[in-house]
Amino acid sequence: MVAAIAFGDALFVSSSSFDFAMTLVAAVVHLTLSVCFALMLALVVAQFKFDSSVPMASVVGAIFGLLLYVFNFYVVTRAFPWFAYARGWVTCLLNVAFGVIAAITYLRLARQHAAAAER
Repeated sequence: MVAAIAFGDALFVSSSSFDFAMTLVAAVVHLTLSVCFALMLALVVAQFKFDSSVPMASVVGAIFGLLLYVFNFYVVTRAFPWFAYARGWVTCLLNVAFGVIAAITYLRLARQHAAAAER
C-alpha cells in the first residue's frame, strides 16, 4: 500500500510476488512520513508547552495519533483510495501508539538535551 504512493495504483496489478525494490521504496516512504509526523508532533508539544509532564505529552501524543489516523485513512484516501481497506480499530490503535511513543521520545530527548546544555 505505501509503495503505491510512489509507484501508483498500477503496482497492485503488476506483481504478486515479493519485490525487494518495492519493499525498499515502501520502507523509505513510510520512514520519511513517520519522521515528518513525529517532527510535527514535537513542534506542537514544544510550542504549546505540553512538555511539562509525561502524562500530558502522552495525552497530546494519543490525540495526535488519533487525528493522524483520521487524516491518513479518511482524507488521504481521496488521493489513494486503497488506504480505505486498512481502516479499523487495530490501525487506529497503532496510530495512537505511534503518537504516544513519539511524544514520550521527544520529551526524553528534549530533557536530555536540556541537561547536557546545563553542564
